[in-house]
Amino acid sequence: MPSDEMVRQALEAVSGPREAFMSAVKVAVDQVESYLDANTGPEEAKPERAASELGRFAEGRIDPQRFAALTGEHEPLDDRSQEVLEEALEVLRALVKKGDENFLVHLEEGDSLVDRVEAALAASGRAFGAAEAVERIRTGGDAQTARQSFTGGNPPGRWSRAERRLAPPLVVSVPGSALDVEGMGRLLEGNIRIVLVVDGPAPPAALVPLMTPGVFVLQTSDSKELARLSDAAGPAIAALLPDTCAGFVHDPLGGPTLGQRLTVGEIPDAKTVRMLGTMTTWRQAEALSQLAALKSASEAVALPSANGKSGEPMEEPAPADRLAAWLLDQANLTDVDTAS
Repeated sequence: MPSDEMVRQALEAVSGPREAFMSAVKVAVDQVESYLDANTGPEEAKPERAASELGRFAEGRIDPQRFAALTGEHEPLDDRSQEVLEEALEVLRALVKKGDENFLVHLEEGDSLVDRVEAALAASGRAFGAAEAVERIRTGGDAQTARQSFTGGNPPGRWSRAERRLAPPLVVSVPGSALDVEGMGRLLEGNIRIVLVVDGPAPPAALVPLMTPGVFVLQTSDSKELARLSDAAGPAIAALLPDTCAGFVHDPLGGPTLGQRLTVGEIPDAKTVRMLGTMTTWRQAEALSQLAALKSASEAVALPSANGKSGEPMEEPAPADRLAAWLLDQANLTDVDTAS
């Protein structure tokens, strides 16, 4: 199991989006409480509530009766709408009460990484559904339809663009044997931040399949490197791995070319990989080969011209050239165990 210190450092690396999400939920709690207070209860109690809200400073200066009339622009809520709003409020309060537990996921051997991550995001995403329900009712929508917004989970696929920008981050403690990211790419949108704190032997190039031009991807054995997440623009995923794994960073802010975005350290020998969970030796070797090909392509972009006079970046290899290079590289893997 990863140490508490490693998990703490990972949480610190996502402190910005973590605090932004919790702040938004707390504000929503206050707003829903105020809305319920202003739109429920007997009409004759409104002046008393208004006087309480105005405080002692308003005594003798503001007429609570008139103030209540001015602010009483909404029709009193019907019982069903009030019930749904109270349920939405409880969802928001529960998220506030959980605190940092909203952002922590612990996997056991045999768990599906992608399924558990999506479930955790769907649980936190209920905050967005609750806020949507409040807005529906506030604007005269049907209470039953509004309730469906937060009943069960609210997975990222249902979030709006604005909600994805406020996405709750996750710190995931995961055994190396469960570090299978297949399917994770569909969750990496908006400003999502995911940190994988890996325990035990792990696939050496596990995050390579997640590298696309707009996604920040980091593999490292140095927890200090996680601080780079705070500067990332757009979706980001990082893995804190044993030092036997490859180290690399793909940062979209580096520039438009692969050579500007990708930095790769030493790449482990594919012959050293072993079957881990659902990760066959073949899949692990393929990921290492892909990382090597990307490293080669990124370095080739920055090479000077053949006459040695130009230091300007060369054009990236054409797709056919990259494919040919990749096929040639596979010829060197014939002695790698491909059994699953």
